[in-house]
Amino acid sequence: MKILTINFNLIEKSNQFKVDRILFDSKNTFLDGDIIFWNMNATHYHYKLMSNRSIGLNNFKQLQAIFEKRKTELKTFFKLKRRLILLSPNFAPIDFHFTVDKNQIKKTIDFSNLIPTSLLENFQTEELLGSNISCIENQSLKQFIVSEGKHFSYNRTLLGKVGIPIMHIKDTSNVVGSYIPINPGKVFIFPNIGINNSLYSIDIVNNFLSKLNSFTKEFDIPLPKPTNWQLPEWANKCKLPGENKATKELEELMKQKALIEQKIKDQEETISEFNKLKTLFTGQSDPLETTVEKVLREIGFTFEETEKGRDDLIIKFQDKVGVVEIKGIKKSAAEKHAAQLQKWVTNYHIDKGTEPKGILIANTYRETPLNERIETIDKPNFPNQMMNYVNKQEHCILTSTQLLHLYFDFKKGEITLDNIGNKLFETVGELIYKKEHSASISIE
Repeated sequence: MKILTINFNLIEKSNQFKVDRILFDSKNTFLDGDIIFWNMNATHYHYKLMSNRSIGLNNFKQLQAIFEKRKTELKTFFKLKRRLILLSPNFAPIDFHFTVDKNQIKKTIDFSNLIPTSLLENFQTEELLGSNISCIENQSLKQFIVSEGKHFSYNRTLLGKVGIPIMHIKDTSNVVGSYIPINPGKVFIFPNIGINNSLYSIDIVNNFLSKLNSFTKEFDIPLPKPTNWQLPEWANKCKLPGENKATKELEELMKQKALIEQKIKDQEETISEFNKLKTLFTGQSDPLETTVEKVLREIGFTFEETEKGRDDLIIKFQDKVGVVEIKGIKKSAAEKHAAQLQKWVTNYHIDKGTEPKGILIANTYRETPLNERIETIDKPNFPNQMMNYVNKQEHCILTSTQLLHLYFDFKKGEITLDNIGNKLFETVGELIYKKEHSASISIE
């Protein structure tokens, strides 16, 4: 059996199943897999970031072509009785805006259109974190949850039409998993699966995949049959007393509902963007790196492409180039982080013949509440032994919270791209713009 994963890493974790990791926008076909594990939320987040950039109408058409290709493949995929495992999916439409001949054009990519079903109407989610999961009365599902439920955790509940609910937060009606039969194929919406952690042995992964394969293959719940209230066409022309008034009132209410739903959607997106910015003082790895890149792009810096496998960014400002190393760490930064930065600086100098500025952006003490991050001699963001090396290499170093303060003041018009660029490229040593928890961030 062949398993494909999208934004979910099971590579080299199983010697019993063939597992390949592919990208959503790659040339690898979905039809190569018997089961697909897809972390759709990660894919959605990637394309949401793209919508915030000026990708151009031609590039958008390429995205549309990718979506149409995947949509067609999934139709065939389900006809072949195959199974799609969606992990914490996000089906929210993504709007792209373009200016063509001075006219504003909006184009939309809708992830829900990828799945050929009507069982995802008004699909929404609400953020809730936990791992205590129960399931419906179904023998094969219960056996699977009892044995393997320890590997699941949820970060959101499913609202609206979500197929057939099969998993809930224990002792509640909050849905965290559902089943969508697309005869003869199947879609399972699952909470997050923690089996991709490197700490898990091959035996544990093999056991999990074997039981999941058996369960999803056997599992089947028929859709409830709709009540047949369909009237003949001519009956719609017959109006009962009060029907026209009720119809007009319903139409008006539906208009109000659409306006309110759009306002709610807009506010949810705004709050979601605020939460992403908070990764600047909570995050590490990809979330932190993605947010730093987003903030620098919004400020106005341009970027060079980096080689695959590198975790730094290369920014441009006027005629200057900067290599940016990003770290999220539990304690203070260390000389090794500056040394890694200098490695990227040296490599760039050798490859391009231009010596770039080294810039280290570190989320230090990331697990410490922001209002408790008070620098002392015993608890510095950047220790003295590190600063000697930093000054020698003429690096600019700053916390990611300082970047957040710069970003907010830029958004308010109190500081410009030139001001920020000069600070980053002219500072040698630590760049301190404001106190870590200054008035830019209120703490309740």
